[in-house]
Order: sequence, then structure tokens, then C-alpha cells
Amino acid sequence: MEGVARKLKRRYFRKAIIYFLTCCLILNTSLPAVLALESGNIINSSGIIGTPTWGDHTIIDTDHGAIINWNNFNTSGTQSVGFNQYKSGILSSNSAVLNRITSGTVPTEFNGALNANGRVFIVNPAGIIFGAGSTINVTQLVASGLNMSNDAFNAVLDEHSGQMEFSGGNGKVTNSGSIRADSVYLVGSKVNNQGIIRAQNGLIVMAAGDHVFLAQDGSNVAVQLDADPGDTVPDVQNSSVINATGGTVVLAAGDTFSRAINNVGTISALGGTVTARAARIENNGIINVSSGTDGGNINITGIEEVVFDPDVPTGSAVAEAGPDGNGGTITIESEGTVTIGENARISAAGGSNSGDGGVVKITGEHFSITGGIDASPRNKDYEAGRLEIHAPTVNILDGAGTGALDTVYEQDFETLSDKGTGLAIYAEKDIVVSDILDGEIKGRFGNIELHATGAGSSVSFEDTSDTISTTLGDIIIEAGGAGIDIGNLQTAKDLSDIQPTPGQISLTTTNGGDITAENLIIKDGWGHAKINVDASGGLTVNGDVVVGRDSAILNVPLTSEAQAIISLSAGNDVVLHGDVRADAQGAHEGAEGGVSKAYIAITSGTNDMLTGDVTINGDLVATAAATDQGTSEATIEIDAWGLVHWGPEAADPVAEADAWTVRVESKESAIETNEDGDVAQIIVNEQGNVAGLTGLPDLVETQMDNPVEGNVLTNDIDPEGEALTATLVDGPLYAKSFTLDDDGSYSYTPQAGYVGTDSFTYTASAGGETTVPVLVTITITNDLPTAINDMTLATINTATIINVLANDIDPDKDPLKVKSFFYEGAGTLVLNANGTFTYTPAKGFVGQETFTYRATDGQIGDYVIQAKVTVRVGQRPVPSEFYMPAGPGPDKTEIRVSGCPALMKWAAKELGVDRKRLEVWSVNGLASARGIQPCDACSGLQTAAAILSDPDGTHIAALAQVINEFAASTAPMSEELASYIANRVARDFKARKDYMLAGEYFGALADYVTILNRQMGFSVEESVQMTTEKYVVPLVESGNEGVASYMAVRLDALSVFLTVLTLNQVN
Repeated sequence: MEGVARKLKRRYFRKAIIYFLTCCLILNTSLPAVLALESGNIINSSGIIGTPTWGDHTIIDTDHGAIINWNNFNTSGTQSVGFNQYKSGILSSNSAVLNRITSGTVPTEFNGALNANGRVFIVNPAGIIFGAGSTINVTQLVASGLNMSNDAFNAVLDEHSGQMEFSGGNGKVTNSGSIRADSVYLVGSKVNNQGIIRAQNGLIVMAAGDHVFLAQDGSNVAVQLDADPGDTVPDVQNSSVINATGGTVVLAAGDTFSRAINNVGTISALGGTVTARAARIENNGIINVSSGTDGGNINITGIEEVVFDPDVPTGSAVAEAGPDGNGGTITIESEGTVTIGENARISAAGGSNSGDGGVVKITGEHFSITGGIDASPRNKDYEAGRLEIHAPTVNILDGAGTGALDTVYEQDFETLSDKGTGLAIYAEKDIVVSDILDGEIKGRFGNIELHATGAGSSVSFEDTSDTISTTLGDIIIEAGGAGIDIGNLQTAKDLSDIQPTPGQISLTTTNGGDITAENLIIKDGWGHAKINVDASGGLTVNGDVVVGRDSAILNVPLTSEAQAIISLSAGNDVVLHGDVRADAQGAHEGAEGGVSKAYIAITSGTNDMLTGDVTINGDLVATAAATDQGTSEATIEIDAWGLVHWGPEAADPVAEADAWTVRVESKESAIETNEDGDVAQIIVNEQGNVAGLTGLPDLVETQMDNPVEGNVLTNDIDPEGEALTATLVDGPLYAKSFTLDDDGSYSYTPQAGYVGTDSFTYTASAGGETTVPVLVTITITNDLPTAINDMTLATINTATIINVLANDIDPDKDPLKVKSFFYEGAGTLVLNANGTFTYTPAKGFVGQETFTYRATDGQIGDYVIQAKVTVRVGQRPVPSEFYMPAGPGPDKTEIRVSGCPALMKWAAKELGVDRKRLEVWSVNGLASARGIQPCDACSGLQTAAAILSDPDGTHIAALAQVINEFAASTAPMSEELASYIANRVARDFKARKDYMLAGEYFGALADYVTILNRQMGFSVEESVQMTTEKYVVPLVESGNEGVASYMAVRLDALSVFLTVLTLNQVN
């Protein structure tokens, strides 16, 4: 009977502890779907005014900032929930109420009507479903399947510039109903719209991830993912209608792990803005920001991929203007591939009556375009639109497009430019125009631009007899150090009824790039016409350069004067094999005092270093005629750093003004004017510099302590081609060793540990000529150290020494030194003289803290590194040689130790003690003093340990899920809620797997602590500390800080419970 009583006592004691732990845990409960709200559905609340009206038409009056914790917020299609929201005693659209639902793993199903005059937040970490018949009419709706803490809610009550924060939980949000509000935010692990969402002139946000941070105006939405979800279902989906006319729509999913946004419905923000960002974006529906005035803005960013590929022809992205508006802006970006399928239509067209064209910008590592793109002004009298394509490599091929990767076709240029959409290509590498079979890429209104943006990039024609032409569109070509080598460029007049300006021609290189071209022609036109060529290297034109070839450039009556401008400039030599002509005539009534101008400028040697001759093999002619109201100027100006060479076929340059009545003709400077103020002039500035022996400075770099070799004469120049000799002038100051041979080769080793710059000078000689001293600069760099984040464990109320530099790396093996640190915690952090830190947590603190430190290697030009240190503070571990309670010695109790050697061995290892000592203590302490068989105690401890060790992780995962589901609530646990949870756990223990696993874990925890304290005789403190060391600290080390910290707090509470129980039994 005594044994039976003891077993019953242990059984009920175990149940009491389980109940205690359960009441203290923040657990979620699984409630059956209740299709009518009642007062019992509120767990606790703050901010409710008066008594709500319950039933099918629930009405709740709330104050600003009210928080209601529900166990059920479900409604049927015939039910409604209304909030009368007050602020300062009056109804206010700014008043907010937070409804947090705790429903286990079952999402909230809202199928009825929700009406409110203010801002309504609905948060359920298990998810939210707005059914097909539901209707939402509020000022602001925030529906989240991620947790929103009370603090996060309070932070945005009155601070509209603050950001909303959602984190924790894994709930999906689905709308199949009708939502109407000024602003709508749907947030969850996944967000799906199958219904209708409307926010006239407002904001609609759909964001999916593990953590979401968003500005209340939608200007900044950040989504973070903790890990790859491992599925291919899009995180944000729209298959119906999203409408924010005049407002903003923002779609956001994680930009890692291939998380996706998919639209097969309609997203409309007429005249407003639609923004989408994710790893992958697929739009097979319609995104429309067109309006009756100016078109809106569409911004699509898919880090891995963007695909616009509907099954049938559709307006995939439309930002068109009304009859008298400007076209909008469409930006599509990806670090991967952008695909515009054949059925897609991208349009940012301007108004049909008036208005400029819009802008479409496509940026990607790769692109494929077969669909239609239009950014034109529908009325060609207005400014052309623009299509920009940015990619590392772009191919330009003959004929019609087939959607090949990274390729633009002849007909793309022609179709776009003809309608009034310019096409600008930006490529980091070379741009090559393949052979065009019909000989011409023929544009019209839109620009044709080729921009090779890399430092060593080029633009070239495979066949330099080919032509790129437009009428009103500009032709712009830019390249880097590899230069421009092209055929013919030509623009001309168009739309003679409005007398527009013809397209301009511009060629530019950088980094010493040469320019070679055939013919550069502006045939005719009105107003300002200019050809501008600026070569960083040399310039060669094999054909003619003419502004006003077919007919003179004419003035626009009373609007703009006739101007024919040619500017040819080169860093080095200019060679012109053809004619250069500029013809401007004021043929129509002009403005009083206006000047008709024909101007030719030829400049060489702008690099002012090596060469700069001008060679002219054709004719130079500038002709200008004034209007009756103005004057005319005809100017030819040649500025040569070196010499001007005239070919045998080159006639004297001619400048003619005032209808040829004022004229000069000369290869030297000359000027003629008349009393009316007309001017004809020729300016020749021949500086006469001759390239001679030139020594160019050298820049060399090496790492600290590393030698470097080279030859200083490699880049030096002798026009005669003679061999050069180097002679040292001044040696380096910080060299460990240095040599310079007369053939220019040198070897330099810096002094040990030196970081900085050093230099020496030399002269180069050849044929009796010697340069001035030439400088060679050597930069000695220090290999940068690398800081590595640290993670360490600490014990409650105990100082810990942390060596943060131990794992940091310096390739030069320089000793690192902590320069500064930053810590905001409640404990103390002291930097010791030896570079270590002493960290002491705040009294009683259990959890995680971080600090950062900055360190250097102490070298000249040192680089400051920074790293983060994470400290996890747990309960005090029990020393391996812990105190074993002594018994009074053997008595009449029969001891069974010899029959369970394996168990005793296991227990000794589990508790970290010597086996022999454990056996003696078991005999003296357990059997003699307590009448407990050691084998029984060890067996019970082993059974509990098998569950607590949780080898497959299922128990810890279930516990983490239960705790994390309630982590959003920062309110203290009330007795009412604890009792409610305990009752629910007891009722649903067998029905819920997560409850069953959590229950098993807490039962094992109760057994383990009970056996240590009640059977083995350890004190309450020792029992809890041993359990903490064995099963809580490893949770910290495995990354389950939340569970570990929570369990530590619970074990502290349990120790109080056991202590009180012991005292009661003693009394």
C-alpha cells in the first residue's frame, strides 16, 4: 500500500507541475470555427467603450489605440461586425483598433461584413481568409498573417511617418471578397487576392515574407526571409482586381530564394504608381496606370527574373496619357533576365491631341523582347518618348526580331523611331552593329542612341558602308577607350508644316578612344542643327561632314534663328578626308536682332600631351544669310596643338555672310564685316608644337613587404623610334632594396612594415635628347584584416572574458587592436588592456545581447574593421562535482544497485559525476533515507531524458511553434488567460498533435526536475540548475534562443513552486 500511495503521489504531483507549466506558457489554442461572435470570444482587451452588442450584427465602440485579443473572429455571410471608433470623445477616421486572434493553426474565416469609420488592424499568425461574400468598408484595413506586437501597433497610432513592423507567425492572407478603404495592407507569409480591392486615391500594399517593414505611405517596403520556404507557389498573387485610381499599389515579396509575385488579373492605379519587388515577378495580366491627364508610373524589380508573357495579346503594362497629357514611366529591372513575350504590350504613349511621349526603361543581366513597346507621342508634333535598354552585352542584328537573348534588331529601331519612340542602348561591353543587308537602319522621329559605357568599350559597324538615319530623332553614340568605328550617320527635316528642328548628331569617346566615321550629314531642317564630335583620342572622318547638305538650315519664323554648327575635336590628331560644310539661311521673317550662324570648329591636341595635328584634305565652307531683321555670322576656326596640314586637293577655306556679300577665303586667319554687322571670318591657331622625346609618369602598386618589378621606359615615346636609356635622378626613400638599369628595368622592395607611397625619378635619353625628370610613384598597400562575428555563452549574474580578436584574420599577421566598441545593453562591458572584453550581464538577465567593436592592424593607412559579438546568457550551470546529499547510512531498506549497472553508468554520465560516487550516494541518500530504489529513480530519469534530448527535433519544433504563435503579444499573462489556456490544453491535448508533443515535453521536464528534487534529494535550486545546463543551454547554442530564454524563466518560476510545496510539506 505504501508503494501504491507513493506512485499515486508522484502521479498527481506530476500533473500538478504540468498544469503549473501549462498555465505559465504562452500557448495557442485550437478553437472550433464559431460562426457568431460572442463576449466569450474576447480573451482580454483594452480600449473598449461600454458593452458591445453581440450576435449576428456585432457592434463595438472603441477608443483610439484599443487592443482586443480574440480566440475567434470568424463570421458567416449573414453576420456583420461594426466598430464605432472614437478619438478624444468623437468619432474619428484616425482612430485605430488592433484585433489579435489566437486560433492555433486554424486561420480566421471572415465571410460577413466589416464596417468601421477608422483604422482596423486584424492580426492572426495562423492566417486570415476574407470569403467570397465578405465586404470590408473601413478607412484603413491592416490584415496580417504575421504577428504585430502591441509596441509596433502603438508606434504607428499617431506617428504617420513611422513604419509598420510585422514578424513571427506563418499565416497566409487571402481575399476573395470586396475590400474598400482609403488604404489597405495585406501582409502574411503569402498574400493572395481573388476578389476586389479598392482604394480611391489611396494605397494598397500586398507584402509577403517572414518579416515585413513598411512605411505607412508605401514609399518603402522591406521584406526579409529567414530561410528558403522550399515551395514554388508565388508569395504574392493577384488573379482578380486591385484598384487604387490616382493612388499607389505596392506588391512585395522576398528578393531571395526565388520568391515570386504573380499577376494574372488587373492591377490599376490610374494616374498613380504601381511598384512590385521580389526575386521573381511574372505578369500575365494587366498593370494599368493610364489616366485622363498624364500617365502614371510602373516600377517592377525582379532580382532574379521578370517575365511579361501573357497567353493572349494584352496590355501587360500601360502608362498612357489622356488626350492632352504626357506619357508615363515604366521601369523594369532585374539582376537576371527580363522577358517581354510576344503577346505583351508595354505602352507609355502620350496624348492623342498633345503631350510628350513617355519613358520605358529595361535593365537586366539579360533580356529578350518580342512584344510591342510604345512610348511615342501620338501627335508627332510633340517630344518623342524613349525606350532604354541597359545590359552588359547588346547585339544589333539585321532584319526583324526573333527574341534572341540580348539582341535588338534593325526593325526594332525602325518601328520605334518611326512612331516617335527613341531607342537608347546602354551596354557595358562593346556594341557591334552587324551587317545591314539593305544598308540602312532607317529611323524617323525617335532618337537612336548607342552608349558603350565600359572604360575600354567600343561601338563599331561590321560594314562601314552602312547608314543609321533619322529625321527629327537625334543620333548619339558614345564609347570608351576602344573607340568608335562606324559608317554613315544622317538626319533631316520632317513634318514641314510645323518646321521642326532636325535630329542632332553626337559622337563621344573617353579614355583615349579614337573615332573613325564615314559621312556625317544633316541634310536640311529648321532652327538649330549641330554635328558634335569629341574624340578622347584621334579623330578620322573618311567622308563629308555637312550641316545643310540638301538645302540650307532655315530659321523658324519669329521663333528661332538658323544655326548650322559643326564641332570636331580630338585629344590627339584630326584627319578630315572629305568636305566640311555648314549652311544657314534666314529665309523667313526673323526676330529683331537675331543672328543667323554658320560655324565650323576643328580642334586637335586637347590632351595637350603627345600629338595634335590637323590634316585637311577637303574643302571647308561656312555660309550664313541673315533675315531682314537680323545679321549673319560665318566662321571657320581651326585650333591645332601641333601643325595644320593642307592636302593637295584642299582649296582655301571660305566663309561667306550676308548672302555672300561678306566673304573671306584663306588658309590663314582673316575677317571681313560690313556696316550692317554681318561677319565672315577664318581663324587659324597653329601652335606648332612638335611631338618629341616624351617621358610619361608611372604608377606602381605593391603589397606591404612584397617586392615589385617593372620597366619605366615602356610607356615613354620617341618619335624617331630610337632605343631609350634610363638614368636615375633621385632614388626612393623607403626602399629596403632598389635597382634601376639603363634599359629601364627596375626592382623595388619596401622597408619591412612600411605602408604608404614612395617614389623615384629618372630621365630618358635617345639621340642626344634627354627628357626632364620623370616621376615613378610606388604605392605600398596593407592587406586588409577581416573581422569575424563572435558568439559566446555567458552565465547569469557572472562576468565573462571575451577575446573578440581571436578569430579575426590579418593576412600580414599584424597584431590587431580594438579601436572602439558600441554597446547599449543593461549590463556592463569593459575593454581590457590586452584587447579582451569583460562582459557582465544585468542582474537576473537571461537572454541574448550584442555589441560591436572596431579594430585595426595599426599600420600606416590602416583599415578599420568591424564585427558583431552575440552573447547568450543562460542559467548558471551545475559544476560536475556537485554536492550529493548524504544519507544517514544503510538501514533495513533492501538496495538493488548491482542489478542495474548500465542505468547507474548512464546516470553518472547524464549528471556528470563519478559512477562509484553515485552508487555510494544512491545507497546512502536514496535507499536509506527515502526508501527509493536507485534503479527506479535512474530509470525514470532516463525515460524523461529520452524525450528532453529530442533527437529528431519534433518536440522542440512543436514547442517553438506554440510559443512563437503568441510571441506578438507583449502584454503580461493574466490569471484569466492562464486558466483559459490550461482548460483548453487539457481539453484538446489528445486532438492536437502540437499540443500532444508539447505536453510530452513538459511532462518529461516535470519528471526530470521531480526525480532530481523529490527522489534523488537535490535541492530545488540544484535540480533546476542541472536541468537548465543539460537541456536549456543547448537550446541557446542551437539557435532556439526564444524557447531557451522562455524555458529558463519558466524553470525559475517552477523553482518557486517547488520551494513553496516543500515548505508546506515541512509545515
